[in-house]
Amino acid sequence: MVHQEAIKELRKYLRGAALPNRDMTIEEGVEAMIRFYREVRATDCDLERDGDMLLVQWGVYDWGKGEHFEFDLTRQFIPVKDEEPEMWQLSLKYQFTPDDELRSIGEGNKWWSLPAKVAEFREYVKGLPVYMRVRTRTSPKCEISFSLV
Repeated sequence: MVHQEAIKELRKYLRGAALPNRDMTIEEGVEAMIRFYREVRATDCDLERDGDMLLVQWGVYDWGKGEHFEFDLTRQFIPVKDEEPEMWQLSLKYQFTPDDELRSIGEGNKWWSLPAKVAEFREYVKGLPVYMRVRTRTSPKCEISFSLV
């Protein structure tokens, strides 16, 4: 796959795994994004130069539409080009109304760039206190997006 096809390929991958594009549980979403990273390579990005990476991030944010707690898995692509590099991000975001428990978690993130060792990243994510707290919460807003950063 070339990076421009990432959102189309992720949706196709989710259909093949019998998962909806929306309303996936956090457990389903984490598994799907990690498998997609391991199994579907970006042919126009250089792994040796961190051209295809995973990011998990979380925290309470206000992006201009009101405060919310966000748990996010993002795949970042930096295609190999001669000119100024572009960064594209394919994100699976879960949003919740913040409460005292979610506020107490704080903010954090972790980058990963080793598809061959993505099982270690999976264990890291599943061991995070934030994951333990949000994975069983019901009715999060789930959104898939693809954008130039």
